[in-house]
Formats: sequence, C-alpha cells, structure tokens
Amino acid sequence: MTITLTPEQEAMVREKVARGHFASPDDVISESLRLLEELDDPLPLEDTRRALAIGLAEDARGDVAELDIQDILSKGRTVLAQSQQGG
Repeated sequence: MTITLTPEQEAMVREKVARGHFASPDDVISESLRLLEELDDPLPLEDTRRALAIGLAEDARGDVAELDIQDILSKGRTVLAQSQQGG
C-alpha cells in the first residue's frame, strides 16, 4: 500500500521523529492508526459512564472520602518522577 501525505502531514511526521517522540515514520503512522481505532471504540465511553454511575451512587450513600489536593499533587509528582527515571 502506498500512502500520499500532504506536505504539512509529512512535516508533522518528520518533526515527531526528529524530536524523538517516535523512532521512525512508520511508528508515527502506526500510533496514529491506533488512536483512530480507539476513537471508533465505544467501550471507553461506556466504561466512563459506568464509573460515573458508580461514583454517583457512592456519593448518594455518603460513601466518599474527602480529597486533599496537596496529597493528590504530591502523589502525582512522585509517579511522574518515577516514570521519568524509567521505573
């Protein structure tokens, strides 16, 4: 199969590879197609609706915990630091 890209699309692919986001143009296209397929998949929306319904039911029962934004940010920074260190 041969695919023709517009000059803008080709520049975008080259930029993604040049910035190190992808190892090759093939990887850019593969990830693009994976994301396109994900958009067509209704399951994430259904999963979100199911999780929302569960959360609303828990809230209605009073079965919720207070959130501490500083704790959330701290945990997020820890996870980010670990992921940047490869672990």
